Amino acid sequence: MSMNYSICDDGEADPLEDDQEYFPQWSWDRVRTWVSIRRADDYSDEQIRELAGHDVVMLEKMNGHLTHGCIERGSSQAARRIKAINPRTVILFYLNSMVHYGKYKANQHWNPEWAARDKKGELVKWVNGKYMSYNHTNLKFREWWIQRALDAVSNEEIDGIFVDAICKTTQRFLPEGHAEAYFETANELR
Repeated sequence: MSMNYSICDDGEADPLEDDQEYFPQWSWDRVRTWVSIRRADDYSDEQIRELAGHDVVMLEKMNGHLTHGCIERGSSQAARRIKAINPRTVILFYLNSMVHYGKYKANQHWNPEWAARDKKGELVKWVNGKYMSYNHTNLKFREWWIQRALDAVSNEEIDGIFVDAICKTTQRFLPEGHAEAYFETANELR
């Protein structure tokens, strides 16, 4: 089964085509840099200066949760420090499309009944059986997941969302209709 990964429906105009305000300035005169990074406590001032030198910084899972109590606050603090040095750095907040990682404040509202089960009724788990899998066929889950993304980008230092593990949404052992449901989730988010 072939899936179309365009964010636009056939014949639909790309809503970002004319709106480049939030994209880094582009020139073929220099190679653009980006970094994906995570750290459980605070970054040093030297590390923040290094991160601020990149065009895009994706704050991966686990950022600052030991120091700030949750990933959302830890990521926000790191983003604020980076933007204080270089406001043009684009900051992306990490969300996984399939793996339920801990240490997010939003997990206070997670319902384990939203976890995916395989065709035998067993919980689907990732990363050596450590983390539950999301089930995009569950509408309550989808509302929760989308709200997490909206809450993240409501923070003025966060410029966008990096959605990881999209390739896992199409696994055959997931509930029937799961891949299509994920794309519905993604379309609702955009």
